[in-house]
Amino acid sequence: MLSDEELAAFLALLTAFMTDAGISMSATASLFGVSSASLSRWYSNKPGKRHGAARWVANPIIQKVGKINATSGVYSRLTGLNQNEKLSVLREVLQADATWA
Repeated sequence: MLSDEELAAFLALLTAFMTDAGISMSATASLFGVSSASLSRWYSNKPGKRHGAARWVANPIIQKVGKINATSGVYSRLTGLNQNEKLSVLREVLQADATWA
């Protein structure tokens, strides 16, 4: 699990990404291959509830957000698109230059 500080930084990154891309939590979960319930749980602050993200799940998401953020003009390309069209563009960005072992 991520530490409290790491979780806060991860959620800040994820929130900024969702805001910049203009996509919902559900669409974000789909993009990164996690369930909507997991994403909601990461944001939960209910006492006694385990709400953190596992490092092995968070690290690839952080890398993917970094790749999207490093792609020039990607967020402007999303303007005026619906959620499905935005997801298609973002998936294209993530698959560009992808290598499979």
